[in-house]
Amino acid sequence: MRQVIIDTPASNSERVEKIAEANHAKLESKTNEEARVIFSFFFEDSYVGKFLHGIQYLEDTKVSLSFYPMVQFQAPFIKDNLIADVIREKSGVDAYLNTWLSLGTYKSFLSYSLVAAIVSWIAIYTNNIFLLIGGILTAPFAVAALSTAMGAVSGDINLIKQGVGRYILALSTGFLVSVFLTGLFPTLVFPSIMVQVSQLSLFTMVLPLIAGFTGAVGLINAERNNLVPQAAYGLLISVSLAPQSVFLGISLITRETDAVLNALFILLTQLVFIHLSASLVFRYYVNIIAKDLALSTRAGKAFGKSIAIAGIVAVGLMIWQSTSKPELQQSGIESEIASIIKETTDSIPQIDLVEASVKFTRSKDKDIKPVLCEIYIVKLEQYFNPNDFTEYTNLLIQTRLKEAVKERIKSKNLKVHPIFKIEFVSS
Repeated sequence: MRQVIIDTPASNSERVEKIAEANHAKLESKTNEEARVIFSFFFEDSYVGKFLHGIQYLEDTKVSLSFYPMVQFQAPFIKDNLIADVIREKSGVDAYLNTWLSLGTYKSFLSYSLVAAIVSWIAIYTNNIFLLIGGILTAPFAVAALSTAMGAVSGDINLIKQGVGRYILALSTGFLVSVFLTGLFPTLVFPSIMVQVSQLSLFTMVLPLIAGFTGAVGLINAERNNLVPQAAYGLLISVSLAPQSVFLGISLITRETDAVLNALFILLTQLVFIHLSASLVFRYYVNIIAKDLALSTRAGKAFGKSIAIAGIVAVGLMIWQSTSKPELQQSGIESEIASIIKETTDSIPQIDLVEASVKFTRSKDKDIKPVLCEIYIVKLEQYFNPNDFTEYTNLLIQTRLKEAVKERIKSKNLKVHPIFKIEFVSS
């Protein structure tokens, strides 16, 4: 239930009551003060937006809306309708207003963005995963993402501008901070955490889809109905964006063109897919436009254009990725080569695979895409005579294994240059 107080001229009194009655309002009080009438109504959350839309053109009318919902019930208190009233999602009005109220000032947003960028850069520079988590938790990207999506769904151009403005502020802060700090403290070798952050696969778009979905659901659910802490929603969105803005600045200063390309691709992918999933949740989960907000006739058009543009960009990014081996598919290629190594060792009866790790590395020649394959194998005793010359047999096995793996990589047209470290282990 939501309390709405209307202060309107007496000439509008009858019309206000009719609109309220049409939206199943409960009249709590009606007070006449000189030439004005003050109403106090209680509405079901889903009718608040329709009522406000109905009275929006009444002249000289003031509205006071209780932001926090109220639960009305009578004894006996434990009833099915009470439980149903308590456990529910927010109305469209709630979600819309909550988005505006969560924006905060640009000054506070910049402060959080600055702290997050510095912490994230230190985490990458020192190869510290715990610091990186701290930077991600501090980054306020969720505010920008959800306000942009809500603005597109509701047709509120001002809200879209607020969201896009905060996106630009947060991303540029991360980029500029990383450029400045990397210039002060140059790094010649990428830390392993940076390599992991920059890797791509065909599933790169899955995380932002989940992040946008959970962020939107978290905003829609009432505070008392959230099953996980609200910080978790912001964390999923920030983990998609915060490290990449810092990584982009470091890559640019170190002149790693492949890394710059990766960072730009990841940023674009995260932004587009977060917006797509959050917008669809807002639009269809609570039917914000059709049933609740009805802010203007522009809402449907704004939503359609937003989804169309994001969809076209998303398809373009997926085509770019699928036709850009191996630059934009490193993680997937690593898994594929690891599978090739397993298949190859299984085809050689004299050895057994203990462990294989595959990772992209760097080369002075930018046209070469080196992949380091570390392979640990054990020789099966039943195939070897103890008097055999060990070094010679080891060399034969290593050569056979390398050539077989290279041939299979070439047959799959992976366009990488494998380099090997093959070691024999024994019990």
